[in-house]
Amino acid sequence: MKTSKTFQTLCTPAALSSLVLGWTCLQAAGAVLRVPSQYPAIQAAVDAAASGDEIRIAAGTYTEQVMITSKNLKLVGEAGAVLKAFPGMQAVSWPKVPGSSSSPLLGIVFSDHVLVRGLTMDGGRLGDICPELGGAVFHGSGGTVERCTIRGFRGESGFTFALGMFAGNSVSFDRPLQHIRVLNNTFEDNANSILMTGIILGEPSPGQPQVQFKIEDNTIEGYGPTDSATQTGIELRAGTAGEVRHNLITGYNYSGPNLNAFRKFMVIQI
Repeated sequence: MKTSKTFQTLCTPAALSSLVLGWTCLQAAGAVLRVPSQYPAIQAAVDAAASGDEIRIAAGTYTEQVMITSKNLKLVGEAGAVLKAFPGMQAVSWPKVPGSSSSPLLGIVFSDHVLVRGLTMDGGRLGDICPELGGAVFHGSGGTVERCTIRGFRGESGFTFALGMFAGNSVSFDRPLQHIRVLNNTFEDNANSILMTGIILGEPSPGQPQVQFKIEDNTIEGYGPTDSATQTGIELRAGTAGEVRHNLITGYNYSGPNLNAFRKFMVIQI
């Protein structure tokens, strides 16, 4: 049986003020780079862009990994623009996380504001062959993901750890508070749709938030019923604060023997 719920978590007035101020400081308008009419691939446009530039992505399927490092950019997809995962994606070692490795489709590293709008990110259910497959991965970074479709970040088996969207910022990164907005997106067929954290494994909880979030007006659909118990809708770990409002979450159905033995939550705050 499908379930539908709306969740709201309120932060303190001081934190809300910080969130508002953080989003008023947007970069000045820059150049517009077009894919594929000017650049054959999204990564080629990213490499050529400077902070403040906008990359407009025409309709079509782009089978590539994209990495943005230390640049504040806008990635704007036209209707029908799809960034698609593929077998043999490169495993990325994340800065300041010893021994880390994952396979991001869109990786954003140490960038204060990257806007991703109107883009479909398709994981192709390749989690079984691409370790820790991820869609939009913000590492020590902030930004906005809006009006996107993020789907298929899972393995065919259903037991594989994979993420539709991830935002992490640890004290050890030596980065300021990062602001993340996740607005009006569709998440579907993912093992884990949204994860926010202000720590890395083995760290104590920070004394203040490292990630300030707003997660609002998203549709998040699981792939239940399942007995694998690996699906999560929205997971909020230590070191994060913000708002979760007006999200429709369905399809998180568990059919295994022991409900309490597994991670089967739709929204959890740790």
